[in-house]
Amino acid sequence: RGSLLRIRPSTGDTLWSVRTNRGGFYRMRPILKDDRLYAGTQSGEKTEFVALDAETGQVIWRNTEARVYAAEMAAGTIFVNTGRDVMALSKETGETLWRAGLEAGHGESGLAYLDEYVYHPHGVGMRVIESETAEVVHIEWPENGYFWAVGVGAGKVFAQDSGALYAFEPYSPE
Repeated sequence: RGSLLRIRPSTGDTLWSVRTNRGGFYRMRPILKDDRLYAGTQSGEKTEFVALDAETGQVIWRNTEARVYAAEMAAGTIFVNTGRDVMALSKETGETLWRAGLEAGHGESGLAYLDEYVYHPHGVGMRVIESETAEVVHIEWPENGYFWAVGVGAGKVFAQDSGALYAFEPYSPE
């Protein structure tokens, strides 16, 4: 139902292939970091997030708890949007470190990390999650419907709703 491939650009030859029967690798942007490729599946009853040796395609680890709409790597951790909640995985072992229990709602949007907090549009509001404890410390409400996208840059958190682009200062507990 899906596979990851490494292809030689000059010839189109497949150098390696990793197949899955767990819903296909689509929707999320794979992460390439330190000679590892990280990717996850999202549909079907069985899902997974994998870490592969980018050179050989050898599976380093699999986490079969993660349904993956989006993922972000920061501070030695992989943060995964599962659609229902956000979970954190060890980038070294794939072990589930925590799950942030989010209220009702569905969030297929991405997520972003800045200064020890994960930002995730979920339901109507954007949740701010403390990256060590999984505690939702703040919810930002949009003016126009739903937040659809989030990103970080230049020390700010950017979020888009149905009618505007917002630039927020990073969350501060004070």
